[in-house]
Amino acid sequence: MAFDQSYCMDTLTAATRPDADSGEFIYAFLDAYGFPKATITQVRNGGQRNVASRKDEGHVALKNWLYFMPVRQGESIYEAFQVLADEDEPARHKCRFLVVTDFRELTALDTKTDEHLEVGFGELATQYLFFAPMAGLERTKHFEEASADLKAAAKMGRLFDRLKEVDEFSTPEPLHSRDGGSYWPREWFAVKLHTVREVVSRIVDVTIAQYRMDNTTGRLVKSSMWLYAKHFL
Repeated sequence: MAFDQSYCMDTLTAATRPDADSGEFIYAFLDAYGFPKATITQVRNGGQRNVASRKDEGHVALKNWLYFMPVRQGESIYEAFQVLADEDEPARHKCRFLVVTDFRELTALDTKTDEHLEVGFGELATQYLFFAPMAGLERTKHFEEASADLKAAAKMGRLFDRLKEVDEFSTPEPLHSRDGGSYWPREWFAVKLHTVREVVSRIVDVTIAQYRMDNTTGRLVKSSMWLYAKHFL
């Protein structure tokens, strides 16, 4: 199954809200990156898929992928991270990503690329591509350069939500598309946040040229020209 980047961002955003249950974070995190429901259920129930030796402390280790370590607020996540990095358990299970958080800040290491991430817990969704390899999407220079654009897109999304609270962008007069369909201007000039995120995702994975904006629904749809050209490829 293809990596659903919009779903990933939405799930991480919900899981890192101030009122979110920190005890549920790791399960939402795994879900965001497409881990099977059966795996998540096993981890939740303390099953054998979680190979961490300190499950009772909230540690989660998945072979080849992840070692997650929560710490109590007031403890240094950086000191805790260094202790974890020096242990042999993550290496023994070939965990690619090491993640430590106190649910205020989060720090992580990609042991394959030696790249580090330090981010405010509530801003994790803006850095979702750091962990994209867990969903089968390896980062490239293109993805790294897109990080600033993703942060800007997230801020624009929040701005849109705030503007919507003040002005619904409504008008009493509908407009009409070339095929005779009716639409309101907000579907032309302002779209839903999930559409903004989908556009950003398509730009990042370099497939945006395959899509067009449907002026009636305000959603991205496959371009008929692309489908026509694909028929002859």
